[in-house]
Amino acid sequence: MHYVGFRKMSCFAFVLVFALCWACAIPGSVEGGSSPKAGVASPSPAAATPTAESATAGKGAKLLSVAMDESGLETVLRIAGSGPLKDYQFRRLGEDRFVLEIGDVTARAAKPALPGKSSRVKLNYARAKAGVRIVGNVRQPISDYTVDSVDNDIVVNLRFAEKKQVAAAGAAAEKPATAEKTRPGKAAARRGAGDAGEEVQGADQQFPEYSATRPGGGAPELRHARKQYTGKPISLDLLDADLRNVLRLLADLTGTNIVIEPDVTGKVTLKVEQVPWDQVLDMIISMNDLGQEQVGSVIRIARRSKLKSEWAQQAEAIRAKQEYLLTSKDLGEINTAYLTVNYAQVTDVASKINEAKSDKGKVSVDERTSLIIYSDYPGRINNARMLLNRLDRPTSQVLIEARIITLTSEVKRSLGMNLGFGGDTPNHSATVPFTDFLINSPPANLFALNLAQMVGTTLLKVDLTISALETADEIRIMAAPRVLTMNNVKAVISQGVQIPYLKVGDTASNITGTDFKDAVLELAVTPHITPDHKVRMTIEAKQDEPSSTVTGAQGQPGIDTRKISTELLVDDGNIIVIGGIIRNRDEAKKTATPGLSDVPILGRLFKSNEVDAQRNEILIFICPKIVDVTKPSDRT
Repeated sequence: MHYVGFRKMSCFAFVLVFALCWACAIPGSVEGGSSPKAGVASPSPAAATPTAESATAGKGAKLLSVAMDESGLETVLRIAGSGPLKDYQFRRLGEDRFVLEIGDVTARAAKPALPGKSSRVKLNYARAKAGVRIVGNVRQPISDYTVDSVDNDIVVNLRFAEKKQVAAAGAAAEKPATAEKTRPGKAAARRGAGDAGEEVQGADQQFPEYSATRPGGGAPELRHARKQYTGKPISLDLLDADLRNVLRLLADLTGTNIVIEPDVTGKVTLKVEQVPWDQVLDMIISMNDLGQEQVGSVIRIARRSKLKSEWAQQAEAIRAKQEYLLTSKDLGEINTAYLTVNYAQVTDVASKINEAKSDKGKVSVDERTSLIIYSDYPGRINNARMLLNRLDRPTSQVLIEARIITLTSEVKRSLGMNLGFGGDTPNHSATVPFTDFLINSPPANLFALNLAQMVGTTLLKVDLTISALETADEIRIMAAPRVLTMNNVKAVISQGVQIPYLKVGDTASNITGTDFKDAVLELAVTPHITPDHKVRMTIEAKQDEPSSTVTGAQGQPGIDTRKISTELLVDDGNIIVIGGIIRNRDEAKKTATPGLSDVPILGRLFKSNEVDAQRNEILIFICPKIVDVTKPSDRT
């Protein structure tokens, strides 16, 4: 009995000791237990956080300086550290704000002073759980940007849009990312894990917090560099891989020819998923301070400093070659050349040569023989000969053929259909309106410009059609001139009569002489040959004829004047038709039997009235043809 009781007491003591040890091992109160006494502060995770941060502080690098440089439309930010800065993130918060987070720097170390006021960018520090956060406010929209890590520096290149582009794109652009403002006192209530804290300038100065959201929700917009990548997407996962082997791997994966300089060395650590290979190559080159040069189908990769040195040498070689070419013109002895000018003005050519001569050169002109006497170095003389061959060329000429006809109103539509005008007009940029056909003028339009271009119709077809209608006394040919004129020289075709007018002195019986006034049909054409072998013509058509209704004091007839002026562009060999010059003649005849025609009512049987109204229209067909003059062979 005593032995059994002893065993029970031993087990009870063991359980009691175990329970006491377990209770001592629990760091806090058991859930559901009593709350701590008033006045005793219980530890909290928030209070332990600074201790953890202080334990890790000092392991990262320190920021040494933050510099900003503005040039034109670009602003360059350079953040320098005491060690390599590789853990960073740059993101846009709307159109007027950006954030740069640097994770591998000491958070509690003294921060360098930020640059002073800028016309575009204002920088502030912002609190972060780890590292340093720099917030930038911009006063002008950013068009694109690049972020690079070079040794111990982070370089941010911001390019701003021009003000004209911003104003033009303002109506069509998407709504910018909106920024939610919160007061400093309420920032902690709205802040989530990883969000930005209050902005701090110096020690305790606070600024409002901004949280950027896109119009449709989601993450802030991240804009890439200005280069567009079009390579095949690839996936890579490398850790401390040899740089040369990585470049060889890219060449094998993409089938690209890559040549690597011997001094290119380094390590590469990356993990990318479906990224264009040319973008991966640019990132690797940028991280290792390398450069690339495209030579045909081969990409050469070398140190950036070496490429800059080579490019500087090439630029120097080009400058040296240019200086040599300039100097080579003035080598040798002074010679004299006699240059004959055939077509151009000899004084004009001489002035051009005088501009290109050397300091010792001399130019004189003999206008009687169109000769230029030029003394200079042989190289300069050869250049003068080439210049003369370019300038002294024969002027092209234009053969202008015209048909001036008059026709009755009954035959207008017949002529239009015979010449193939069905209502369609060619595509022109002329300012005059096109009708169905220029001959179909409205009856009320006594003088109007009707203009059309006949494409595919030859002047021979026009002549045959006019000749057939002329045989039936329906058309009369007034003139068919052919004029050959030089380029930019006016050609005038005139046909008509001169009307005599008596000069009256102080009294009506005092006749001092006779003046003649022209009443002619005149056509003036000034052609200009364009470089694409078309003809631009300035046309003036005038129709003057004696008037039967207007007379002067001595019974001299007046002159009815009609005039057309236009400028148009015609293909070589096409026909232009000008119409709208209309003649109206009304004649009234009265026949009556004397005596009987005066009897009331019955007198109508013995008289008759006849009215003859004739309406004619003048058409002008113009066909320009370019006549090229053969240029003589090279001059000696």
